[in-house]
Amino acid sequence: MAFKKSILSRSFELAKMSINIGVKELKSGSLHSRIEQAKVLAQSLTQLRGAAMKAGQLISIEMADYFPPEAAEVLAQMQNQATSSSYEVIQKILIQELGSKKFNSITKIDQKAVASASIAQIHRAVWENQNIALKIQHEGVIQSIDSDLSIIKKLSETFCKLTQREIDLTPLFNELKEVLIQETDFLQEAHFLNEYKNKIASMDEKYKIFYSTPSVISELTTKRVLAMSWEEGETITHWMRTLPSMNDRNDLAHLILNLYCHEFFVWGLVQTDPNFSNFLIRKTDNNLKLVLLDFGSTRHYDNIMVNQYIELMRSVQSRNSAKIISEAIDFGMINEKESTAAKELFVKMMFLAIEPFETNGEFDFANSDYAKRSQGVIFEFVKSLKYSPPPHRIIFLHRKLAGIFSLLKKLEIKLNITSYWDFMINK
Repeated sequence: MAFKKSILSRSFELAKMSINIGVKELKSGSLHSRIEQAKVLAQSLTQLRGAAMKAGQLISIEMADYFPPEAAEVLAQMQNQATSSSYEVIQKILIQELGSKKFNSITKIDQKAVASASIAQIHRAVWENQNIALKIQHEGVIQSIDSDLSIIKKLSETFCKLTQREIDLTPLFNELKEVLIQETDFLQEAHFLNEYKNKIASMDEKYKIFYSTPSVISELTTKRVLAMSWEEGETITHWMRTLPSMNDRNDLAHLILNLYCHEFFVWGLVQTDPNFSNFLIRKTDNNLKLVLLDFGSTRHYDNIMVNQYIELMRSVQSRNSAKIISEAIDFGMINEKESTAAKELFVKMMFLAIEPFETNGEFDFANSDYAKRSQGVIFEFVKSLKYSPPPHRIIFLHRKLAGIFSLLKKLEIKLNITSYWDFMINK
C-alpha cells in the first residue's frame, strides 16, 4: 500500500511539474520565464530520483547547447545530486527480493550506503565469510520510466522550440528508454558482467592481467538486487590526490585506451558509463591494475555498425569532405536538411576529433588550446543545427569517449596515440 502511495505521489509531482512549466510558458516567453522553467525541471528531477533524474542528467549533458543557455546552466546543477534511501527501506527491499532465509544469511550489512545514484545504491556486507557488495534498486524506478520520459521529452521539445529548432527527439528518447529498462534489470547487468569477464579472459596475456571485474553471486541476485564480490582499490579521484608518478599516469592512460579499443572495435561490447567512480586502481608488483565496476549501461554494437563507423573514420582521415557528409547522413549523425554551413562545421569538427591521433610525437592532453578550439567548433556546430538531435545510435558510445578524454586531460599527460588509430581503422 505504501508503495502505491509513493507511485501516486510521484505521478502527482510529475503532473504538477508539467502544469507549472506550462503555466510559465504561457505567461511569457521572456528570459526570466525560461529560467523559471529550467528551475522547476531541475528541482523536481532531483526530488524524484529514478528514471526522471537519470534521463534529466543525460539530457542536461548531451543537449545543453540545444537549449537556451539559462536553462542549460540550471539543469547542470542537478548532476550528481542523488540521495540515499534509508536503511529501513533497503532492508524491506532485500527481504522482498531474497526472502527471509537468504536475507538472514547475509551479515554485517553496512547501514550507510557506500555510494548512491539515481537508480540504485551500494551497501557493503558479508556472506559466507566473504565481503560482498549489494547493489539495491530504489523503489518505484521501473514503474516510473514511461511517465518520467514522457515529461522529460515534452520539456526538451519545449526548450528546443525556444531556440527555433525543429527536431524529432523520438529516436533519442526511444534509445534512452531502452537503456533505462536495461539498467533497471539487474539480472541483465549480471549477464553483462559475466560476458565482460569472459571477454577479458579472452584477451592476450600481455593485456588481460591488467584488468579485473567483480564476480556475480547468483544466489543473492534478482532483478532488483545485484550481489557481487567486494573489490578493493582506490578511486581515480583518490589515487590522483596521492600525486602518482608520470609513468603511472601514462600506464593508466594506456590501460583505458587499450580497453576501449577492445570494447568497441573487437568485442562490440562497451561499458558506456564514463563516470570515474566506475574504475578502481590497484597497484601490484609495481604494475597498475584496473578494476571495472557497474555494467548497467553496457551496450552491444554489431559488426555492421562498427564497420560503418570505421569507414567514417577513414573518410575523415582522407579529408574527403563530400564522403564524410554522405556517410554521416547515412549514419544518422546529421540530418540531410541541414544547411551547407552546418555540414561544413560537422566536417571541421571531425577533423579536430582525430587531431590527437595524427599528432607527430606526443599529444598534450592538458593542452587548453585544443580543448578551446574543440569546444568552440562544437558549440558553433550545434548552434547551426535546426533538424538534427544528438545521434541516438552512438550517443552512449560518444558519452564514453568524452569521459575517456576528460580523464586523459585530468591526468595531464603527453602521449603518442597513433598506434591506437592504426588499431581502430585497420581492425
